[in-house]
Amino acid sequence: MVGLKTWRRRVSRAALAGLGWAIGWAPIGVLAGLMVDPDGSMDEMWGAIGAYPGFLSGFLFLLLMQISGIRDRIGGPSALRAGSLGAISGA
Repeated sequence: MVGLKTWRRRVSRAALAGLGWAIGWAPIGVLAGLMVDPDGSMDEMWGAIGAYPGFLSGFLFLLLMQISGIRDRIGGPSALRAGSLGAISGA
């Protein structure tokens, strides 16, 4: 049985990973906004449009990795496993 401390640690690590992914995806949202609305007539926060899905995907990806039992190893997860977890978190 997994204790509350373990779950709290897993969720906090996943939140930090989600924050990192959000920071990485925010500029991509801005670039998408420049392509969709080059004259700036829309009142959208394009950085947030990239950051919110980035946070959610990063959070779910790391949480799924921790739940599935993938530990920090030298080789890391296989490409198939990482790809399938990435597809699940992106969906």
